[in-house]
Amino acid sequence: MAVFSFPRGAPRCLPYGSREPARGQSRRASAGSFAYRRRPVGAGVYGLIPVRAPAKPRPGLSVTSDASNRCVSEIPRRGPVMGDLSAANHPPVAVTDDLRSVMRNFASGVCVVSTFSDAESTRRHNALTINSLTSVSLTPPLVSLSIRRDSTFLDDLMESRVWALSILDGGAEDLARIFARPAEDRMKALGSLPAEPGRQTGALLLDSAAWMECRYRDHLVAGDHLLIVGEVVGAGVNDSRSSLIFLHGEFHRMDRDAI
Repeated sequence: MAVFSFPRGAPRCLPYGSREPARGQSRRASAGSFAYRRRPVGAGVYGLIPVRAPAKPRPGLSVTSDASNRCVSEIPRRGPVMGDLSAANHPPVAVTDDLRSVMRNFASGVCVVSTFSDAESTRRHNALTINSLTSVSLTPPLVSLSIRRDSTFLDDLMESRVWALSILDGGAEDLARIFARPAEDRMKALGSLPAEPGRQTGALLLDSAAWMECRYRDHLVAGDHLLIVGEVVGAGVNDSRSSLIFLHGEFHRMDRDAI
């Protein structure tokens, strides 16, 4: 027997199409495609006993139940629901092979993340171009980035536990390409480019549209990458009229006036 319990004074969630019997009265009630015999078992508590098997749902209606209060309802379906699309629109793909091709259609901003290593009392700076920056939380202020687990840059970042992010503007494509090169070329470039240590972390900040400094908060191993969460300890915005976007495997300049 399915039992519906209602706290005294609370609104009573009854099966769709049913009526609540008068106190002390038993009657049959139709609940959508189900019929029940209602029996009072106490103040504000009724027992519902199904007296026949459920009929087939009416066309265009779907029967749902809420496990928290056992209420049954019929909800009209208004067109296709999410995920209920034809196979013609979603041909099967080999996920492992085609994920990169799929993500080429996702536009993202471009950053240079920098950190350092203090091996042998000498600070050695390192930097890397990424497009995996994600805002995670405002309170506390958290961001995340994803880096390949075999990266030497990741070794330096996990050792220092601090980093700086320079969000590149539309004219910084050359910087993005420089810091996408092998580690030796990247470190040489840092010695010749205008950059200054962040006040909170000491990691280098480049001339960019916006910037932030972060301290390590947590990390998660995610396949061949490490997802690192950092707390933002400093941030700022510079006057820039454009942004650098990565889309379809290429860099693009997006002017603010064109948005």
